[in-house]
Amino acid sequence: METKEFFEELLKKRQIWIGDINPESCERVITSIAFLNAKDSTQLIQLMIDSNGGNVSEGLIIYDSITLSKAPTEGVVCGAGHSIASVILQGCLRRKASRHSTILIHNIGRQVRLKMVLPDAENPYGKIDVDAIVRSWGDLATRSTGNIIKILSEKTGRTPTEIITAMNTEKVFAAEEAKEFGLVDEVI
Repeated sequence: METKEFFEELLKKRQIWIGDINPESCERVITSIAFLNAKDSTQLIQLMIDSNGGNVSEGLIIYDSITLSKAPTEGVVCGAGHSIASVILQGCLRRKASRHSTILIHNIGRQVRLKMVLPDAENPYGKIDVDAIVRSWGDLATRSTGNIIKILSEKTGRTPTEIITAMNTEKVFAAEEAKEFGLVDEVI
């Protein structure tokens, strides 16, 4: 079965598969949520998660799309719900994990990738301030981290200090531990 056919078959069952988070998967997930809401906003949408994480900005867009869904949502971690995928799970009305799944929460790494900077003479936009670019990415990472701490704190019932402590230790939770911490509602 082709990948496209796989996703189409899942949509027929009101299921969306979430793997690693990147621009393409983000677009597929948010358009699938919109499509299923347009078809019937009263029926459950099930998000199947097996992800090591990925792009934080796209992950937060997926989180927002889930929380804005009129249709009820259920997130099921089957494998890994790591990094930003653990935050996406928090957007769901019901949060579940299979008993052998793991959920990881950690701090956002500051990684700035500049593809190429042309010398000033060849750059039609003038001098590029690399330090300003790095600062803006740092500001974005700081804002995103604050948003993630707030989301995790609200959904788990844990204090921001408890969330930060778990993030600083890059805590990997087994499914039952995730339930005890408040990251999932049920282990299946």
